[in-house]
Amino acid sequence: MKHAWIFATAALMLVMSGKAFATDFSYDAQKVKSEFASLNAAEEYVAAHDVDLTTLEATGMLAPDVTINAWTPDDGEGPPFGIPSFLWGCVLGVIGVVLVYILTDGNKDESKKAFYGCLVAAVVGTLLQIIFGVLTLGG
Repeated sequence: MKHAWIFATAALMLVMSGKAFATDFSYDAQKVKSEFASLNAAEEYVAAHDVDLTTLEATGMLAPDVTINAWTPDDGEGPPFGIPSFLWGCVLGVIGVVLVYILTDGNKDESKKAFYGCLVAAVVGTLLQIIFGVLTLGG
């Protein structure tokens, strides 16, 4: 009986999720074609004239909603993706330190913060192991 209940619940969730997201994936094919047509025209212009993004904006070939000064996760300053480097090291350990080093292109300050986070996690984890070991074995 328990397996039948789990199966029924899973089947109901599957059916409901299909109905809930069915309308999210509709699109206007003509609008997509027109957007890609303007993108193709801009690409051909760049290939023919060897221009950069600011020149392309000056010619008016970019759509009005395109922003040039958009934020990128690897802007070279600060922690990767806006997550503090200490947390990268504390939560992910050595892998977090390596990720911070790679994502920040070898930024020593951010890598050091991630390493300190890794050390803090190791010390806290070791202390918790000792405390729980003493409580369970010594009590």
